[in-house]
Amino acid sequence: MKDDINQQILKELKKLNSLSIWISVSFALILIILISAPLVYRCKAKQKTNYDTPIWTQINNAKDRADHEEEIRLVKMLLDKDSNDYYLYIYLGSIYMSKGDLQNAEKHYARGYELFPLKEYDEYLKVVRKLIEQQKK
Repeated sequence: MKDDINQQILKELKKLNSLSIWISVSFALILIILISAPLVYRCKAKQKTNYDTPIWTQINNAKDRADHEEEIRLVKMLLDKDSNDYYLYIYLGSIYMSKGDLQNAEKHYARGYELFPLKEYDEYLKVVRKLIEQQKK
């Protein structure tokens, strides 16, 4: 009889231990979520576009601040919606030119010219290619 009670007590203690581990793990996960949620929210908030402000106003504001990376990000968002907008490629080319990134400038000018072969865009492309050749020397 005494053995049965001891076995029963041992069984109950194992259940409590198991429950205690689950409670500890659950508490730790909840704590991690509560601590990391504000950090994730802040990161996501930085990535979002301010939908109250028209996109071209945001692009111009980034340009005024000389925030090329933000300007590029916003223009690429527009390109995601319309990948055949030649003007956006030309605009990106000009941003990269102002950054001194000639390879990306050439790539985007070339795509813009390919979509809309305007003589002016061909001139941009020639200038960039000439600068790239000069850099190689």
